[in-house]
Amino acid sequence: MVAFTGKMCGVANDQAPCRCPRRLPAAVATQRVQRGLVVFSGGDGPSYEEALVQARAVEGDLRALAAQRATPSFVCPKDLAARVAEIVELRVGN
Repeated sequence: MVAFTGKMCGVANDQAPCRCPRRLPAAVATQRVQRGLVVFSGGDGPSYEEALVQARAVEGDLRALAAQRATPSFVCPKDLAARVAEIVELRVGN
């Protein structure tokens, strides 16, 4: 599903060919989509443009999460006080 939407869906990928405002009228006319279930038709859900903004925000969040997960955890040294004193001593001594 992810591969398909990434390739075909304009919400998932700006370069993909499918756009809801262009495709939905025909889908409703052929009853492949029921009018009451179309979120972008002015119902209770977001507009198409709002959905695009939300999708891009989620993409940004996912990129940030991936970057956080790729960064190794910092481990505090057990002898932190001694290490800080050593660093300060080196700086003062130079």
